[in-house]
Formats: sequence, structure tokens, C-alpha cells
Amino acid sequence: VTRIRCRGGASGSSEAPHGAQDPHWWRKSGHTVAAEDVADLVAAQPQVVVIGKGKPGFMSTTAETRRLFADHGITLVEEKTSQAIQTFNRLLREGQRVCAGFHLTC
Repeated sequence: VTRIRCRGGASGSSEAPHGAQDPHWWRKSGHTVAAEDVADLVAAQPQVVVIGKGKPGFMSTTAETRRLFADHGITLVEEKTSQAIQTFNRLLREGQRVCAGFHLTC
């Protein structure tokens, strides 16, 4: 499992130009993304968060997590990981400020 904190957005951003990757992102519960798992992503104030739900798409976000993103005006995209990676790269090319979490192990 890996997570990319934030990339893209307007010039002058305080983020490193290539974002930050956390290859050891562990969630509170195996195949669920809880609000506390993404608190740092919300704090980074992205426009979009992309969640890769694994190859079969089994990982899910809790209702509380979806509400947290919505309350902060953050668009949440949940897709199978292969599609989520493509979506992340497209949004980055479009200049969106985007963060991502990709479930890679199944």
C-alpha cells in the first residue's frame, strides 16, 4: 500500500514539487479507509483525493471519511487501483492539486 500526499496545483505551493510518498501507509482496518487514515491528506487541502481500492476493488471508505472530504470541499474518487493510477496521473497533468492512496497488495 502506498500513498502520495499531494502533487500539482498552483505555483508557489508549500509542497515539494514532486509531492511526498509514504510507501508504508497502513490503515486502521485492513480494507477500509477511516477518517483518521486520511487526516493529513485533508490538512494538505487538495482539490481531489484519489483512492485505489485494489485490483478487485474491495477496499472501501467509511461514510465518515466521505463526509470529511465533502465537508472540506474535496472531491473523492474511488476506483480499482489500475484505473485510480490513470486518474491520478490525468488530474496531475491537468494541474489539479491531487493526493492519492493506492491499495497495492490485492
